[in-house]
Amino acid sequence: MYKHFRQFSEEELDKILARFPHVKDAYDLGCGRGEFLLQLKKRNIRVYGVEISDEVKKHAHKEVKDLIEVSDLNHFIPHFSVDIIFLKFVIAFIEDDNFLRRLKPYIREGGGIVILSPVGNIGEPAIPEEKLKKMFAGFNVEEEIWYQGDGVKLSLFALKSI
Repeated sequence: MYKHFRQFSEEELDKILARFPHVKDAYDLGCGRGEFLLQLKKRNIRVYGVEISDEVKKHAHKEVKDLIEVSDLNHFIPHFSVDIIFLKFVIAFIEDDNFLRRLKPYIREGGGIVILSPVGNIGEPAIPEEKLKKMFAGFNVEEEIWYQGDGVKLSLFALKSI
């Protein structure tokens, strides 16, 4: 299942990282087997992953397997500060509207949170726009729509602390 999950192209990642030009450390929450961790590591970014499934971690890429922690994202608290936190296709599964604000103290100045998610009212993995607005309180938010149609849009959100 995870081996076919959509990854960022190098061009997409360039655009994302241009918003956060001083990235040295990153968390990927919901990292799966670690494909994105490998992509960031190739750019000399120190990476740390969090995955909910111990079974998925067992099949992680050997180069990043030891950098992946198994944890329920709803209760995850970072162990240290980083420049950027990525959440790809997992925000709809976060129950706590304060989750992003709980991460804020662990984001260094000039850093932020990048979320890629379907947005709409069609059920998981899409997240309703109203819930996002609650979660985004206290952040400056830039949205880039990657796809729109059929009652849902795929959006990239870049959040920076206010």
